[in-house]
Amino acid sequence: MNKIVFKKDKLSYLIVFCCILFDWRFFEWDPAHFFIYMLKGIIPFFLLIYVSVHRGLIIPRLSEHRAYYALMTIFVFYILLPSLLASDPVGSIEVWERLVFVVFYVYAIGACLIAKIDRVFALSRVFVILGVATVVQFLLALVLWDLGLVVVHMYGPFQNGMMQPFIGSYGLLGAMVSNTTQTGLSFLRLVGYWYEPSKAAGFLVPCFFFSYGLWLATRCLKWRVAAYLLLLGALLCLSNAGYLALASALLFGVVYRKLKGAAKRWDMIVFWVALFLVSLALLGRLYVYIHPDASQWLRVITGVRGSVTDTTVDAASGGRIDLAANNWSTFVQHPFGVGLMVSGENESLGQYNASSTAPVAWLVYTGIIGLNLLLGALWQVLRLAWRVKLNPVQLAFFQAWVGSTMQQMVYGTWMTPFYFSVTLMCFAIVCFYQRQISEEITLSCHCQNNQNP
Repeated sequence: MNKIVFKKDKLSYLIVFCCILFDWRFFEWDPAHFFIYMLKGIIPFFLLIYVSVHRGLIIPRLSEHRAYYALMTIFVFYILLPSLLASDPVGSIEVWERLVFVVFYVYAIGACLIAKIDRVFALSRVFVILGVATVVQFLLALVLWDLGLVVVHMYGPFQNGMMQPFIGSYGLLGAMVSNTTQTGLSFLRLVGYWYEPSKAAGFLVPCFFFSYGLWLATRCLKWRVAAYLLLLGALLCLSNAGYLALASALLFGVVYRKLKGAAKRWDMIVFWVALFLVSLALLGRLYVYIHPDASQWLRVITGVRGSVTDTTVDAASGGRIDLAANNWSTFVQHPFGVGLMVSGENESLGQYNASSTAPVAWLVYTGIIGLNLLLGALWQVLRLAWRVKLNPVQLAFFQAWVGSTMQQMVYGTWMTPFYFSVTLMCFAIVCFYQRQISEEITLSCHCQNNQNP
């Protein structure tokens, strides 16, 4: 593979800004709520118009990419049906309108990547830089916190008029959402400016694989160092969803190389590390809840906050089991969906609160048809991975997608600009190397023709 040379790309910075606009906590500052809301709606239209003016009509080359667009479009319009039939159709349509703005990023970001296919590297580079800055920010906060040189300040108001804790003056060292406190031991969890550690891990895990892919593509040592730093940051989130995201991405790489006949000698080590992370995520917190006298460090690693008062399995899962059971009961009563709503605002429907697990939430909102349309769209990425024998760089980007998908499945919606970006970057990285191979073949044929008398 030829080494990749990075080119400056301003649109990549705008795409990353879109991602943090939706994900970072301080963008929910109440006084600027209207302005930020308008920005979220304007930016995707600007991206799409800008690319269309400069490059004309943008049509995806890959059949899987076109299928992904088609299924996402059908999914969005299908949601109108259960929303119109909901007990509060006006409220459901309002939420649907907000969803349309978010999903529009699929087409805007996709157009940017198709119009300039090597933008995938520029975009991944910006994501990695942001991830490294987040980890450095946390390490600095951790050291200064341990030395007693920084304090927590309350800033806001944010949504619902609530104040939020941030570390350091002006919150420059990140948010403090869920630090773990045990007897004689207090430890910060990496949160950055995200809502909570799971979301921070959901950003850092894909960035780890992006950085590794950049190192494979460029053989530049700084990207390898950045990858290790991002891996450390993902683990310091102390998030079970983060552990599962990392483990699933590692297992995907091992299994894919095995099936494609490209297994590496270290794959068995990676396999056992991934299984350990899965066990830690699924059983670690349960062990702590069953054994209240467990090691304090084990409590920290499994993300247990404070003392344990409820030793049930559901408590160890953060209430997700009971919540999923309640959502399942709602689905049985409404197999075609209850329509979109803001979680917890309409308990008369029997939904109580929507599950934080993406497939369960969409099953309740859109029913079995809507969920299958969404899963069909996501399946296109795996379908492409199977059809094309991915090189190591491409595989790293697909592993980033698997990790992001798993984290969003455990705690998320699969409906954020960052997740859309990771998905569309998989299509773009395949197109990039296909074009590179095509250009090499064309150049080779041209040289042979010139040599022939």
